[in-house]
Amino acid sequence: MYKESDAAYMEAIRLDSTNVTAMNNLAYYLSLRKERLDEATKYAAMATKLQPNNGTFEDTYAWVLFADGKYEDALVWIQKAMKNTNPPTAVLLEHYGDILVKLGKTGEALKQWNLALEKGLDSDESKQKVKRKIETKSYVE
Repeated sequence: MYKESDAAYMEAIRLDSTNVTAMNNLAYYLSLRKERLDEATKYAAMATKLQPNNGTFEDTYAWVLFADGKYEDALVWIQKAMKNTNPPTAVLLEHYGDILVKLGKTGEALKQWNLALEKGLDSDESKQKVKRKIETKSYVE
């Protein structure tokens, strides 16, 4: 029900132009689907501006940039997210590894993916995906 959920987030933002949670969630879900990335970038940037030093929002902004192929910019934001999230989550570590590998920093990516496995991912599917990343030393969708 992507259309309905997107509409609900848009309405929440229309009703409250400072609703950073709605902005962040809409941006993240659009990035996962690789849809309307310009819009996702706008909302992720607004969320980080309205609530600076929020590691969750910084991770979302990094992930939107990653989805758009802007890996250098994504690295800046994922590093901010790492700094502002203590302790880092498994998903954050996985995202960091994904960005690093796209920038040719395979050794550093492997370190982050292994840390993500140690932290414990939320599903067997996620664990298997990270294990494939480690085995192939590459990004896996």
